[in-house]
Amino acid sequence: MHACARGEPWQNCFLLLEKARHEGLHVDAVAQSSAMIACSTAGRWASALALLLELCSASHAQPDLAAFNAAAAAACGVGVGAGSYGDDSSAGPRWELTLALFAKARCLGLAPDVTAFGTCFAAYEKAVKWEQAVGLLSTMQEVRVRANVVVFNTMSSALEKAQRWQDVLNLLRALPSSGLAPDATSFGAAASACARGHGWSTCLQLLDNAARQSLADVVVFNASVWACDKARQWRSALGLMGGLRGQGLQPDVLTVNSCLSAYAQVRHWLGALALMRTMVASLGLRTDAIAFNAAILACSDGGVRGQWPRVLVLLSRMACEAIHS
Repeated sequence: MHACARGEPWQNCFLLLEKARHEGLHVDAVAQSSAMIACSTAGRWASALALLLELCSASHAQPDLAAFNAAAAAACGVGVGAGSYGDDSSAGPRWELTLALFAKARCLGLAPDVTAFGTCFAAYEKAVKWEQAVGLLSTMQEVRVRANVVVFNTMSSALEKAQRWQDVLNLLRALPSSGLAPDATSFGAAASACARGHGWSTCLQLLDNAARQSLADVVVFNASVWACDKARQWRSALGLMGGLRGQGLQPDVLTVNSCLSAYAQVRHWLGALALMRTMVASLGLRTDAIAFNAAILACSDGGVRGQWPRVLVLLSRMACEAIHS
């Protein structure tokens, strides 16, 4: 059953459970937990919860922490593919249910582990409840559960969404004192937070630190390019794209759009149009409304110097590609 939970569709686990019951075999908490893990992976939160309730009402077995963790993860959407919530895609993750399951497990005398806490941090991150996440970190320390880098990264993401960029930096700096090393996600969250908080120079410092540790990925570069673009540091923004490719990384749509915006700031139409061509021909990326709007702005210098024929060509391309501004 455990192997099935990790590698097979969730329906197969249910079939195995039903077959075992039909043959009069004892189905223990471990088998039920494995089925819940399969449901969690598939985003079938209601099915996972039904199995947990069934286990709670059984006289021969009681749910263990793994069962609660699996049900909580399914409710929160942890480990589920992007945009997929199985039972009800319109509702999204149910963060309140995740926290209720965490509380219920503690009431039953089950000591939460780092996985249980991590799922709760993910719930608070999805709900942008950064203050509650800070309180949960204190609780974690009180019960002597050591946080891992995933917990810190989720906490950072919650703070970043709340635009608490200085707090994100403090959290990143606190990692070594906790005996943990930051990973690419840690730097990405910090850089994204600084980009939102107009800390473009801090973004560049973070990028430099990440690069020296071979942890600079596209997320960190994109945040830095965006921060420079917002701060009207257009030369820095454009230089970062070259640095990204020099690191062997592939620019994505976010990278190119931020660079196009930098060109638009100074009405550098030649650079903008050249980058548009590179976007399609060399990078294989699809131009979107943001890219076209930035290129049009770069060409519209006003007065007689404006590249209005090129603007008309861009507008015609948008119409042909059914792109709406």
